[in-house]
Amino acid sequence: MQVELLGGVMRRTIATLALIALVLPFAGCGDADSADSDVIYGTWVTELEGKYQTFNEDGSWTAKSNPDIEASTDEGTFTFDGETLTVISDPGFGCGGEELGSYGVEVADENTLDLTVIEDMCAPRAADISSGMTRYAP
Repeated sequence: MQVELLGGVMRRTIATLALIALVLPFAGCGDADSADSDVIYGTWVTELEGKYQTFNEDGSWTAKSNPDIEASTDEGTFTFDGETLTVISDPGFGCGGEELGSYGVEVADENTLDLTVIEDMCAPRAADISSGMTRYAP
C-alpha cells in the first residue's frame, strides 16, 4: 500500500512538472519591454504638444495635430525591434529634411509608451515624442 501511495505521488509530481514545463515558456515576466514589436502599432497622443503619432504595420508613421484631418505635421518611415524605435522623416516634413531619430522604448502597459531620446537632430520632435504617450486608438 505504501508503494502504491508513493507511485501516485510520483505520477502527480511528474504531471505537475510536465505542466509547468509546458506553461513556463508562455508565462513571460510581465515586463512590457518585450520584443513584441507590434505593441507600438496604433495612434498615440503625446503629452507635450498633444500630437497624434500613428505607427502603421507597413512601417509608415504620421504626426498630426488632430486625428481627423488629412494633413500631417511630420511623416515618414520607422522600424521598431521591441527596444529601439527609429523614425525617419520624409523630405519636407519635421524639421525640413530626412532626419533620423532613435529612441529607447519602455512600455509601461498597453496604453502608455515612454520614449527616451538616443539621438535625434530634430529637437522639437525629440521633445514631443519623449514627453510620454498615451494610446488614442489601436
